[in-house]
Amino acid sequence: MKDEIQIPYIETGNIHTAVGQSVYAKTRERLPMGMCGGPVLNSHNECVGVVEGVVNPPPENSTLGEQRYLFLKAIAGDAAFIPNSEIEAFLQEVEEKMLGAIEQEPPEAEPEYIPPWARR
Repeated sequence: MKDEIQIPYIETGNIHTAVGQSVYAKTRERLPMGMCGGPVLNSHNECVGVVEGVVNPPPENSTLGEQRYLFLKAIAGDAAFIPNSEIEAFLQEVEEKMLGAIEQEPPEAEPEYIPPWARR
């Protein structure tokens, strides 16, 4: 029964870097497995994003190129998260597409009446 209980997990950290739509935070401890999808809170306990995962170090024999390799090495262990602005934009786009699809669907045609003598 104890394995079924979710115990809240709190880890403090600071934004390390942001590149494009990706934001990375340095934390004191590496986030444990299972944190993906969890909230990212600011110092006022406001949800500012969702945990995407933890950045793994690049393999030593990587063919990523030196610049990419050094970047991944620098952020290895960081918590990657999706900021609220990206989540809001995604949800708005999905909603617009869904509403557009609903508006474009033609109304269902009523079934054609076939008199009993013409049915086979």
